[in-house]
Amino acid sequence: METIIINNSVFLIPPSQPKLQANCAKEYGQFLLDCPPKLTILEAQAGGYLKGNKADFAIAISRPDRLLTINENFTNEPFTELWVIPVAGGLKDQFKGPASMLLCFLMHRRSKDSFAGLYNHFAHRAFQQWCEEGMPGDPKEFCYQAIASVLKNYIFCAEFQKVEGTLGTYWFTAILILK
Repeated sequence: METIIINNSVFLIPPSQPKLQANCAKEYGQFLLDCPPKLTILEAQAGGYLKGNKADFAIAISRPDRLLTINENFTNEPFTELWVIPVAGGLKDQFKGPASMLLCFLMHRRSKDSFAGLYNHFAHRAFQQWCEEGMPGDPKEFCYQAIASVLKNYIFCAEFQKVEGTLGTYWFTAILILK
């Protein structure tokens, strides 16, 4: 296993990525880590796989709009992939002191839209800044750099929100800025 040290904090980079899920199905609304498929929430809880319904994290990498096929439920559908370092919550609690681990999870549908709204807010602010600075260079590149700067300098909270839909209960992850 590899580690990196940033500002006296140690972050584990595992040789194979642990399976982190933001499970939004029916009774869940929980982060799950290395959970076998098709467990009920009670079985997942008994196995110690539940890592809470809220996590604060720093974003390392964001990859919006990746088309993926995942089991029979999602065929060639858009997901946002987030690589994060948990700083509080059940995902962080497994480590003592200023230690954590680089993790990746996928967001879909409403969760993805929640993150895109935040991302679009930053893009709008970056475009305004580009205009104020005399429109130097390519506006897309300027905006991407500004967004990357914001994402690496803030702490975000992913919190599950419960929704009653026409097909029953489901959850989505709302993304909030904490600073």
